Amino acid sequence: MISAKVFLSLCVCAIIVHAKPQVSYYPDNATDGIFDPVKVALETLTDLVRNAVNEALLTFENLIRDILNVAQQISNDAFSQVTKIGGGFIEQIDKLVAEATGLGVDISDCVDEAVNQINALENRVSSTIGACINIEVDTALRFLNDSVNEVNATLGQVEDLVVDLANCVDVFILEIPVCVAGVSAKVVVATAELPLRVANIVASAVSTVQTFATTLGSCTTGTISSMTQQGADIVNDVTTCANNKMHNAAHIK
Repeated sequence: MISAKVFLSLCVCAIIVHAKPQVSYYPDNATDGIFDPVKVALETLTDLVRNAVNEALLTFENLIRDILNVAQQISNDAFSQVTKIGGGFIEQIDKLVAEATGLGVDISDCVDEAVNQINALENRVSSTIGACINIEVDTALRFLNDSVNEVNATLGQVEDLVVDLANCVDVFILEIPVCVAGVSAKVVVATAELPLRVANIVASAVSTVQTFATTLGSCTTGTISSMTQQGADIVNDVTTCANNKMHNAAHIK
């Protein structure tokens, strides 16, 4: 079962996903013709980046959903497997008890502690797997949260350019063309770079989530293998103890 902490992480991330920053524009009085081409370029850049960001945020929402679904499925499968393995050990012990009882031999002192050990082993393994999965889910959600912040930061960079252009209104009149040209150059670079940056952030997130099931597999494989060996050792000890008692009883008769 996925912990409340994980679902809290999901909620926090989802809140960030829906917090879509808005880009403001420079003052309306900045209407001198020298500003117009940059204004158009900035509006185009704003639309490009905002659309890229909105698509990215929708992708992140889907990735969060995928992470939780995969984690829940692997948890369910692992816990079911642990229960089945533990039940198999108990079944082997029950067969020994039935055999001994049929011979009139009491092997309760061989069995009782062993059953407790198997139950404790099952609980311990389930707890270990659950904790490991929760850690991996939290790590993946933190990664996506960072990705969301990186994507949203691109809109902040557009906002900075808007502010830079607005500030050109206040410089010495002869310096305005140089100021506007500087902003224009930055807008050209940002138009090429920012949508690509958003796409790269999304691609990295998608790649990480695609390997998430494999990552979670490391939480179960080794732990269940160890449980199988430990349980087998317990059953072997019970079998040796029971066989000795039944052997001794047969000789006494």
